[in-house]
Amino acid sequence: MTFTRRRFLAVGSAGLLLPAPGLAAPVTAQERRFLFVFCNGGWDVGMLFSPVFSNSAIDVEPGLEPAEVGGITYGRHDDRPMVDAFFAEYASRTCVINGLEARSIVHDKCNQLIMTGAASAGRDDWGTILGAHASSGTLLPYLHIDGPLYTAQYPQFAIRLGSNGQLSALLSGSALQESDLIAQTSLTDTAEQDFLQQQAAALLEMGGSGQDAAWLATYQDTLSQTNALQMESGQLDLAAATTFPEQLGLAMDAMQQGVCRCAITRYGGPFGQSWDSHTLNELQSLHFEELFDYLTDLMGELDQRVGASNRRLSDEVTVVVISEMGRHPTLNFNGGRDHWTFTSAMLIGSGVAGGQSIGGLSSDFMGEPIDLSSGERTDAGIDLQAGHLGATILALGGVDPAEYLDDLEPIMAALS
Repeated sequence: MTFTRRRFLAVGSAGLLLPAPGLAAPVTAQERRFLFVFCNGGWDVGMLFSPVFSNSAIDVEPGLEPAEVGGITYGRHDDRPMVDAFFAEYASRTCVINGLEARSIVHDKCNQLIMTGAASAGRDDWGTILGAHASSGTLLPYLHIDGPLYTAQYPQFAIRLGSNGQLSALLSGSALQESDLIAQTSLTDTAEQDFLQQQAAALLEMGGSGQDAAWLATYQDTLSQTNALQMESGQLDLAAATTFPEQLGLAMDAMQQGVCRCAITRYGGPFGQSWDSHTLNELQSLHFEELFDYLTDLMGELDQRVGASNRRLSDEVTVVVISEMGRHPTLNFNGGRDHWTFTSAMLIGSGVAGGQSIGGLSSDFMGEPIDLSSGERTDAGIDLQAGHLGATILALGGVDPAEYLDDLEPIMAALS
């Protein structure tokens, strides 16, 4: 499926009527699906999400002015009408979380921190954890289309699409035509799959415990899921999704068909230059304008589609929009902004207490503490870390954050 701005091609829902409001039961946390939009490179939160006007030492974008729409506070600019249009339409479903500290200014470390809550290896990211808690039989628990990916305890639940559509080639068998291996017939392939299933089952019946038994059980499940996915792939185009609209379209298709709980996509800007604007910070404005154009279309498309549970897909899906870091409050000699440890995130859709901006930056461009329950800024509150965002996302998905994060609680004010 091709997903383009101003055009909605809902292949999976063709011919279906949207459910009447109130007929379907509310989505439970365990049923909720997640679409991650990762904006790599570090966006300028002072340009949009959390501008600071009270400090003359901060280089504020010319023409920027404070604005509030539907409870969302942000920096408004005439060059970004799609930002205004998005909040005018979807502010009630959106929660902006400001002042999140990644505690690093190195891209790789910040990627890991914002997606796992830790800078060291050995942690699964939020999408992998949610995928591991997907309902039984979910074929693509966490579909990695593009962006960072971290696995440790649950690697089998994260399914890489591959930058060149390798997953599709492996499932169809066409990958064999590009290798030096002897091509197999479908009959031979089926016999081989049956043999592997039988061997795995026999080894499990022989007993065993600990890591060996867990590995065999995982292997047997993977074989079963591979067979099922091969049959399902005829209804789902798993070819390479090279553009951001194609990534969004694939993620929605997979969620609509009920084969995917989580997916991650990457938005690198209209020229694919990422958000790492050490020069020409004006590029940030172009990035934000196009991003919010896509997000507006994405929400409209989710509203039009019917999910596997016969609800609107927008009732099932939480969209998480995040960048690993922010930009420095002052311009450098090249007219750009260097790295800054504080970033922002947006939660949109299912389970989100919308119509609010939580947290913010002080006059020194530092994150301000908040009360996790009310979301209000207070000196007696908590300084927000990346792990607080992760705990909030896990709670939205019905996963106890305490199992994966030490002493970091969800931002309850963001949950409906």
